[in-house]
Amino acid sequence: MAAISSDEISREKRAAGAILGALVGDALGMGMQWYYNVSEKEAQCGEWVTEYTDPSPARSDVFGNISKYRYDQGLRAGDTTQLGQIFALLLEAAAASGKDGFKVNFYAKLDSLFATLSGESLSGRYTDQMYIKARQARLDGQEWGKATATDETTADCAVFTVVLAAMYSDPLELATAANDLLEALIDNRFIVQNSIVFGLSVQALINGLPLLELSKHIKTMANQPELRAIVGSFDNFLTPGYGSTAVGGDAAIWPNPAVRIEPPKYISLLFGLDCQLTHVLPAAYYLTYRFPTDFENAVLSASNGGGQNVARAALTGALSGAIMGSSGIPLRYIDGLKGGREYLEQSLKAAALAKT
Repeated sequence: MAAISSDEISREKRAAGAILGALVGDALGMGMQWYYNVSEKEAQCGEWVTEYTDPSPARSDVFGNISKYRYDQGLRAGDTTQLGQIFALLLEAAAASGKDGFKVNFYAKLDSLFATLSGESLSGRYTDQMYIKARQARLDGQEWGKATATDETTADCAVFTVVLAAMYSDPLELATAANDLLEALIDNRFIVQNSIVFGLSVQALINGLPLLELSKHIKTMANQPELRAIVGSFDNFLTPGYGSTAVGGDAAIWPNPAVRIEPPKYISLLFGLDCQLTHVLPAAYYLTYRFPTDFENAVLSASNGGGQNVARAALTGALSGAIMGSSGIPLRYIDGLKGGREYLEQSLKAAALAKT
């Protein structure tokens, strides 16, 4: 695997790459999200979709009504899902308010978004249960915090840690800030903890750590009492390394030179097509190791895999973007992303906060 040294790409560009990578992955998946029959996805969209696409108003599968709804709402190629929309609100809050004010600003932006929603799933860009429940808690007069959190298992909060990984270069500062932010959204410690480990992985890559050193680096963090108190079980520190089987892994554990899924997009069928973080995240790690210096193939393998391809591609895009930097993302994806140039500027502002 070709190595990229930490001095070839600046931290700011790596941070911007991680943030843009998450948004690009989300938008690439939006037009063909939630095909739980991969054969139907391939018949209707194509076996290998390489560009942003409109959601189809003619889908007839079990989630075709969501695609038609999004089309009727005006979503088109280059738009993000609600996950990307809320991720962008967090990015905007970070760029505008810095470390001291981003959390309050973000919650205020969520309140403004909630005011435009009906409280039903077919509202906005399609609203997931986590936000429906948080919105209702706010309408009931609850303050942002544990009272607004719900016991969900989705990957949204892992994606949100990407912005914090750009803002903080120190692992404990990132873990503390992420734990504080996410407790108002997810009341599931296992999901929060594994989301934070993902953020720590993205942060390490942004900081210039070579990919093949990631597993050892993250496992070493388990020996730090303050981090362990936040992240919990030692097992939570192990997941980032398992995907390394795509390039051979640890020969002491697994002597085979590589474990291959062909074509790589079908890693989704191995780990699961559904929305649980524990199913989409291992696929993202695998695809990052499989395409360590190839953002396009890594993210397209994630977005073309069916099911919850949006979260899978956003997570993969963040990891790959952290390695490759913003210049490693094909320009057509940045230009074709609605608000892409503005996101790039905001990403660089968020990355500059690491120096404060």
